[in-house]
Amino acid sequence: MKTEQFSAARFRNAELISLGDDTIRICKVHDWSTSPVQALYTNTESSLGALKQQVNKASTIVETAEVRELDSLFNNSWRAAKWYCKAYVLSPVKAESDAATVLINLAKTHGSNLHNESLAVQNSNARLYLNDCETKQNVKDAIAVIKFQPFVDRIKLNLDNLVAGIVNRDEKASSEHREVDTKEFRVMLTNDLNSLYQYLELMSELNGEGEFTDMLMLINESIRKIEHSISLRSKQAKEEEVEEE
Repeated sequence: MKTEQFSAARFRNAELISLGDDTIRICKVHDWSTSPVQALYTNTESSLGALKQQVNKASTIVETAEVRELDSLFNNSWRAAKWYCKAYVLSPVKAESDAATVLINLAKTHGSNLHNESLAVQNSNARLYLNDCETKQNVKDAIAVIKFQPFVDRIKLNLDNLVAGIVNRDEKASSEHREVDTKEFRVMLTNDLNSLYQYLELMSELNGEGEFTDMLMLINESIRKIEHSISLRSKQAKEEEVEEE
């Protein structure tokens, strides 16, 4: 029996840990202490524990209430600008409708639904948007036609405040926790899981139906469960994006 194909890179930390937990629980029934490849199991157990510890460490870097509030203000100003432009698209005055269309297309260029992005992507793209508002003549003309400048100013003010709030948060965070990176730990666990799965597959082929085949069946159920969750999450994200446009 083969292991269900999966891409660990698509898994969130919690999902990769869930797969690791399931694998350890399923494989624990085997007496690995007498196995010549005991390390395949113990390494997986160890790397799972290391990832858990790192994720717990990272979770101490939480968004402060101040940053959440500042982010909310930015998102509200971004949405308000979008709806203002959408209203002008319906204007019977062609110049106003055309101007609103220019600004809507500009927002789409930099990511219409910025509130769904990470803070880093959101803030970077918003800066590019504001730069275009200041430098592109057709955009400046459109802003003047529908009196859009107050919305640009509000977006800039809220973005500046948000960036300042993030800087302030990071300065308060301990240097130990400031740049937590789980990538190395994810790779380690993924490699150990794959090595263990390869051994289970080999033993399943050699022994036919039995303990190792039963393990793989349960592991495959866990993988399918996670992949189904990812599929649903992706579908929901696409539906929300459509609703926001």
